[in-house]
Amino acid sequence: FDEPATGYQGKFSMQHCVACALVDGKVSLSSFTEAKVRDPLIAEMRRKVRLTYPDLPLFPGLTAAGPGQRYAGNPVTVRLKDGRTYSAQADVLRGDPELPLTDDDLRGKFADCARNVLSAEDTQRSLHALFHLDEVPNVRALTDILMATGAANR
Repeated sequence: FDEPATGYQGKFSMQHCVACALVDGKVSLSSFTEAKVRDPLIAEMRRKVRLTYPDLPLFPGLTAAGPGQRYAGNPVTVRLKDGRTYSAQADVLRGDPELPLTDDDLRGKFADCARNVLSAEDTQRSLHALFHLDEVPNVRALTDILMATGAANR
């Protein structure tokens, strides 16, 4: 979707994802809301994103995937108004065993996913339990936090 009309369409719009990354400095669940899709600054940036397809398959090696298969990321180039360009290519994605997420990354990702269903206090309590699971005498302490919130939202 070059110009997504809904938050859901934003998930499938490279222009939208790139615009959010450039404007907000990150892409998160809040990047895919109706408000974000309609945000004038995001919409303006989306219109500046141009996709080109070099002589690389979109997912190199996908059809020949097997144990030990390495993938090559697609190159990204940012061209500024003054003519400067910045290029990069990520062949290993964050979260891959070769480039694992940090504990802070995991906490942030969990909090981002939990914010619509857990209170800030329950998010912190559940994070503490998850990061100290070996010290939790009974996993019920964690599931009680999650189940109580889930029942309240039904």
